[in-house]
Amino acid sequence: MTNIFIGIAQGQVDNFQNLIRQLEVQNEHNVLVTSKSIKYDVKIFQKVITSGETFNNNTKNKIEKLKSIVFKIKHYKSIIKALKPYQEEEKITLYFCYIEDVLTNHLFFFFNKNIKGIVVEDGVLNYYNHTFKNISNLTFFFKRVISFLFGVKIKKYKGHSSGIDYEKTNCQYVRVPSLSIAPHKSKLLQVTQLNIGSFTDSILFIGQEPLEGVIGEEEYYKRISFILDKIKSYSNIEKVYYKPHRNGKRLNRKFLESNIKDSKIIYLDDNTSIEDLYLSSLRSKYIFGFNTSAAINIYMSLCENDRRKIHLNVFLEKEDTLKGVFTQLKFNILHL
Repeated sequence: MTNIFIGIAQGQVDNFQNLIRQLEVQNEHNVLVTSKSIKYDVKIFQKVITSGETFNNNTKNKIEKLKSIVFKIKHYKSIIKALKPYQEEEKITLYFCYIEDVLTNHLFFFFNKNIKGIVVEDGVLNYYNHTFKNISNLTFFFKRVISFLFGVKIKKYKGHSSGIDYEKTNCQYVRVPSLSIAPHKSKLLQVTQLNIGSFTDSILFIGQEPLEGVIGEEEYYKRISFILDKIKSYSNIEKVYYKPHRNGKRLNRKFLESNIKDSKIIYLDDNTSIEDLYLSSLRSKYIFGFNTSAAINIYMSLCENDRRKIHLNVFLEKEDTLKGVFTQLKFNILHL
């Protein structure tokens, strides 16, 4: 059996590695596709294909966004070429997170007629009805045109953006199957639950930079200011950690520093996943964010007793479709 894992972010690769150990398929032919900046366990992948330093998207305008699309597809072309030996495999499974991505889309629809799919959780996508209607038609048009110029086929997909609705997708592995989209095709992604015991009197603020591109700068910073006002109400806090999202225009550091004057702002701008940073060193008692999957991941990684010791606060729009998920997990919900 050949298993191909498409991991363009650290959290995706971490989930793949957990799943490989869970399914006990370490000795199958596991092929990881990733970028040079991602860390992985060499012992459980028989082949690793790396291309590009990182696939994170921190573009600030439309021109930079277009260049980013070209950059990605150029590297995806080289990856597809490297995967050519597997084009005629009879037993082949593609592990992926969403079929909106050009590389995944091509491999899922055009690479190998025998390919089966398994979706692995990548954020809150798996918990609400995100479809082609939720993405920019213009962005997809540019992706399709540029892909064509590089000789890479992609197609407009149907159903949920994860790809779970397709018959050749066997199932999806998620942390909370009962709350996910398509629970009848959902299985538990096992994560080790830690017993930390004590937490630091600090705050972790998890960024959601892509939101600015959706609602605009003014509305985005209005929400950021609202969350910062809540953070400032904690008078005993000496440190506030801020971890930006891997995609989107970076939040202005001076804006953060000017709003949190009495606390030390620590900007965590590296490729380590926020879950790993939190569980290994930060261990903040208070967590703030938007409708963030990282908060869910951290919560699910703690033992039951430790979950009661932390305070999770998520900002949601009043009509947010994820309200039910965070309510059932008993997070404190904030909104304007």
